[in-house]
Amino acid sequence: HTDKNRRMAPKKATKGKKEILAGNRETLRFYGTLIATANGVYLLLRILWMYDSFTFWHGLGLCVLLACYGLSYYFMSSAAKTTYTESGVLSDVGIDLNLEGGVPEHFKDLVILTAGVQVMTVLSDFFWLLLLAAPVYAVYLLWDSVIHPWMTAGSESTEMDEKTKKKMAKKERKMHRVIYK
Repeated sequence: HTDKNRRMAPKKATKGKKEILAGNRETLRFYGTLIATANGVYLLLRILWMYDSFTFWHGLGLCVLLACYGLSYYFMSSAAKTTYTESGVLSDVGIDLNLEGGVPEHFKDLVILTAGVQVMTVLSDFFWLLLLAAPVYAVYLLWDSVIHPWMTAGSESTEMDEKTKKKMAKKERKMHRVIYK
């Protein structure tokens, strides 16, 4: 088999700086609108319309929601901060906020969770409990990506068992055979 016969996986297209910049601006605009809409709905329904049921604990919960919004949006806007050279040429666009699996994705999820909880708490105070999903998920991510790999790093055996050694030796001998036709 030659290299020409092998199928190469298609190379994933990369985005240019201007595309990343436009995508980041659109993402920040979307999440800013989401935050403003959720706060507007909460303000109109919970505080103005249902003011008699608004207690100290609702105010404290609102402060927690605003902190989640503020920290998440601040992180996303800081990560997507652009820099220009002295001549005005785009130098750096920061992190692509729309990249799958990156840290900004977790902050976007936090904004969505917070907005959902904020709007749903107008219907029932039990929806405040959904906010517990954020720290539970954070602990899971910490365990899965940091703690567990660190704890198990030395426990995996690097030596091969006897059966695996025999299989590898057989494959090596087979590769070095001369085929006569």
